Amino acid sequence: MFLRSIRFGEMSVTYTASHLVRRHNRMLCLGGAIALFCAMTGCAGPNSTYSAVSAQIAAGESGLDAGAYDQAYGILDGVAKDNPRSERAMLSLGDAYFAQGAYLKARTYYQRAIGLGAKREGGLGVARVQLAQRDYSGSQASIDALLKHSPGDIVVLNLQGVLLDAMSQHAQAQQVYRSILAVQPDNKAALNNLALSLMLTGAYTSSYTLESELYRSNRNDDKVRQNLSLMAYLSNEKDEAMALAGPVVTEEKAESNFKMVEFLRR
Repeated sequence: MFLRSIRFGEMSVTYTASHLVRRHNRMLCLGGAIALFCAMTGCAGPNSTYSAVSAQIAAGESGLDAGAYDQAYGILDGVAKDNPRSERAMLSLGDAYFAQGAYLKARTYYQRAIGLGAKREGGLGVARVQLAQRDYSGSQASIDALLKHSPGDIVVLNLQGVLLDAMSQHAQAQQVYRSILAVQPDNKAALNNLALSLMLTGAYTSSYTLESELYRSNRNDDKVRQNLSLMAYLSNEKDEAMALAGPVVTEEKAESNFKMVEFLRR
């Protein structure tokens, strides 16, 4: 399906094929990851380097992906216990739990990061959690607070646009994305978000044209490629749509995705 990642100021509608591939690979590697992470990091403690903390968090994420919750929570809880004053550790833990849809835990760590001084990054995390939970008024309040402090923050503005799209206020959302592009014409998130917003309003040719331009400069981005495939389909470029989808998803999955976006034509 069409894809945004809230983690980067965009919104995710469903999993990408690349996410599912990464999940499968993580499951295969889980045993080694958990067995070896202490050796790789030296069972990092309070004075550990951040690369060691990152390795532990990655091992915890692998455990969550594979359903080894006791082991994974043990690893991630250990990171929090050993690094209680680290903004980066709290933010990374928030991101790890957010990626799993564990929004209560994610928000807890983002709020801890705010308490440690990471007001912007933690505030963004909280706003994304609220958006994912469809707490639109709460998300708007968080975004307003961030923009009050830094009115031109492009990451926050992208999130504002996604929130407006989520509330079906597409014209206002597109205005936000265009304001970003007026300052940064090559801003990837804003270009992708604008194309998706146009698609949601039925401007299929415009969205396809814009996403095509973005894809020409980002051919290694599976998210952009998959979005372009759906926009091509809606623009009746069905052969191209299937060709674009091919390297990313199976033909059966592509056909399923195409059928699911047919609702946009109604």
